[in-house]
Amino acid sequence: MNRFSLGLNGSILNDDEGNCEQIGLQAGVTLPGKSNVYFKSSLSGIIETGNNRPIFSQSVGARLTKTIWAEGNVTLGNLKNYNDHNALYVYNSIDPTTFRTGLTLFWYLGKRVTLFGNYSYDTKQIENTQNNYKQYSFSGGTIWKL
Repeated sequence: MNRFSLGLNGSILNDDEGNCEQIGLQAGVTLPGKSNVYFKSSLSGIIETGNNRPIFSQSVGARLTKTIWAEGNVTLGNLKNYNDHNALYVYNSIDPTTFRTGLTLFWYLGKRVTLFGNYSYDTKQIENTQNNYKQYSFSGGTIWKL
């Protein structure tokens, strides 16, 4: 089992609004024991024309039973044009997210199939104002390993 993880990532986004570069550092640790508690942190920097900003993300997960895992997370910072999960998600809505937290449950049905459910809470800032609103989401799906 890998107890420690360390990673570096970067991306470049060019669109009609301009250029956006991101660089980030990720670190994680898994504690010994049957619960397999793990912690992952990342710090990213977004560099846009005239606008540089940090984004911090923290996750903690644990095995609840032999087949069920839970992971909680929190992300702080202006997520406009932020990419997450190796660019699987790019947050580029008109109203940027400024705070995100959530909980995901994973149910391992076998070696190849996992069901998951996710709840997320976001605080979004209305573009070019200081006004915020809340957004809640529920999602779920199936992960199938070939």
